Amino acid sequence: MSHNPRARASQLLLRVLEEGKLLDELLAKESGDESALLRELCYGTLRWLPRLEAVRDALLSKPLRSKEALVGLLLCVGLYELEYLQTKPYAAVNETVSALKPLKKTWAKGLVNAVLRNFLREREAILTQIESQLEARTAHPIWWAKKLKQDWPEDFESILSANNARAPMVLRVNQQKLSRQDFINHCQQQSLALTAHPIATDCVVLEIPHPVMTLPGYDDGWFSVQDGAPSLAAHLLQLAPGQSLLDACAAPGGKTTHCLEVEPQLESVVALDSSESRLKRLQENLQRLQFGDKVDVLHANCVDFAETTDKTFDRILLDAPCSASGIVRRHVDIKFNREEHAIADLAQTQRCCLEAVWELLNEGGLCLYATCSVFKEENVNVITSFLADHEDAVEVLLPESFGRAEVHGRQILPGDDGMDGFYYALLIKQ
Repeated sequence: MSHNPRARASQLLLRVLEEGKLLDELLAKESGDESALLRELCYGTLRWLPRLEAVRDALLSKPLRSKEALVGLLLCVGLYELEYLQTKPYAAVNETVSALKPLKKTWAKGLVNAVLRNFLREREAILTQIESQLEARTAHPIWWAKKLKQDWPEDFESILSANNARAPMVLRVNQQKLSRQDFINHCQQQSLALTAHPIATDCVVLEIPHPVMTLPGYDDGWFSVQDGAPSLAAHLLQLAPGQSLLDACAAPGGKTTHCLEVEPQLESVVALDSSESRLKRLQENLQRLQFGDKVDVLHANCVDFAETTDKTFDRILLDAPCSASGIVRRHVDIKFNREEHAIADLAQTQRCCLEAVWELLNEGGLCLYATCSVFKEENVNVITSFLADHEDAVEVLLPESFGRAEVHGRQILPGDDGMDGFYYALLIKQ
């Protein structure tokens, strides 16, 4: 294992791209004085990877052999540092070349040095040259950009641009503990700059991200980290005292805990998830927010649960498994560990989940269908076909205060009011 941040970034990126590892999980295991730089190099290089690869390939006299993928990624790390960071050019070049030693690739010193220095000399011409390549221009896989253009012909460029931007740090204030304004006041007393979220009434936006444990009231459950878009769910469910709630795909628990903050007098709450590791995070969040004794946490997928339980519910939240195409700005590896053909499979899974939980909904009850996707195949198409097949399902119109109206439901596109991409549709059982 290398402690050189540029070498280590190349190694981690190789694991993301070739093994399908999640960058967040890999970086969580890293520590040391250079961990902040390592994080920046990993996230930045992956965010712009298709563009950086196009620049690299334009500067190479012949393609690198497949077994030299590590050198290819190190070149992208170096190009990212030259193009997007404020590192002095000579320092960035020298440090990138030095990273070849811990990678045991010293044969490539001359190559790496030449490519990076040639970029500095030919930058304008190279960037102009790659602009005609859709993948390089948008920094997204070609199929992804084309699918967005098909679904959102007038918005796809802005969606792609938002995906490549850094996401703001958003906190959801636990209003069972204190008001949003009181939380803002506490933060301002510590010289933290933040503003009230323009749409999500429980949320605040930090001007500069901070480690959560250094913020006021973390251990006391004053807030949770959650974007404004998912924080709308608890309010859309129209919760009231005495109701039963099923959160059908609950981990890591952001929406489950928010529902209890919005309505602490729910009669019962069941939270399901098929991932044991994610359920552990759910239980940790429940404990920190002091809701541990109010939720029945079950390791199960909602289809199996529906086949075996005799319980029914007044409210069901189905945040369905999806491509996560609306949260690329937060999880840049999503662009590279999704395949086009998998979207249809996900849509089928979403429909199966919706069919299953619908059987558990009481007459007069509400089911909120949600995804963090922007692909219509996973959103409005699923709801349209479901409504056509279920006479007892009727759409409830959602407030016009967020997103944009679809044939059914409402879609938030990445960057709308500073939020992640999210889709909601609310159904009542007649």
